[in-house]
Amino acid sequence: HNSVDFIGWLNGAVETGENAAVATLAPGGRRGSAFGLLAGIQSLGDFVASAVVGLIWTIAGPTAAFGVATVAMLASLATLVMGARSTMPRKEPR
Repeated sequence: HNSVDFIGWLNGAVETGENAAVATLAPGGRRGSAFGLLAGIQSLGDFVASAVVGLIWTIAGPTAAFGVATVAMLASLATLVMGARSTMPRKEPR
């Protein structure tokens, strides 16, 4: 159950980061469309991820499936963090 809990935590962190990124980066007048696009992309990603992890589960078992899912979620979180850092204003040295 620890793998399931960890993946749930990662999923919550990634989805929160995605929503925060859209809210921050999308222009005010297009924010609703941006959230709609995000929802569509997330739905497609969820479908593909479910199919891939299900296939891995069938071929290699649950440990491999949860391992792949964990690595994918960690990669997503790392990408969000790097993206956030690259869009933050830089402080000028004193």
